[in-house]
Amino acid sequence: MLVWKDRKDARDVFLFAIFGMLAVQYTYFASIRYGNAAAATILQYLMPVIIIGYTTMVTRKLPRYIELVCVAMAVGGTFLLVTHGKLDTLAIPLEALLWGLASAVAAAFYTMQPKRLIRKWRATLVVGWGMLLGGLALMPICPPWMFTGRWDSLSAIIYAYIIIFGTVTAFGCYLGSIKYIQPEEASILGSVEPLSAILLSVAFLNVSFGWMDILGAALVIGTVFLLAKK
Repeated sequence: MLVWKDRKDARDVFLFAIFGMLAVQYTYFASIRYGNAAAATILQYLMPVIIIGYTTMVTRKLPRYIELVCVAMAVGGTFLLVTHGKLDTLAIPLEALLWGLASAVAAAFYTMQPKRLIRKWRATLVVGWGMLLGGLALMPICPPWMFTGRWDSLSAIIYAYIIIFGTVTAFGCYLGSIKYIQPEEASILGSVEPLSAILLSVAFLNVSFGWMDILGAALVIGTVFLLAKK
């Protein structure tokens, strides 16, 4: 409870819980609902571009040439992913695109905002409070006891896996890295997620990826590798 004794810390934890933890989780899963896991993950990884843009506005310094190239690649890759090169159609539902872009914004906030908190307190404490407050905020809208759907042992195992490994462990490790590196670097190191999402979606979820999808994904993922090289 020590984190709540400092007014600034308490405010930052609350902002992180609502606009970081809750927002990034909800928008990401909403994008998956209307589209698929691979497309949602790729759209979320427009995050480094958003971080660069925000940093440019705050520091009032123009981005470097390689950063401009990365922005162009990310926008071009997203265009191919959602339109397959056709201006009059979307390859994924509009709802999936909008939720995916919202997820990228939330992920950028989630990565940058808790930097001070993580370096003052341990990552697990910040993540724990973020999950608890985010869940409480969503409870009036979606009470967990009003569950609809099939619930069996397999569903329970999958749900437990999402909570333990897909949320607690993943978010704790990701935010824990911010204690030692910059948010931009953390987002770059997380670039393996879009690649793994594509491979696993194709292997286990029977998601079909054509050449336009592969090219678009390569452009988006390529941006984080170029930033890493810089």
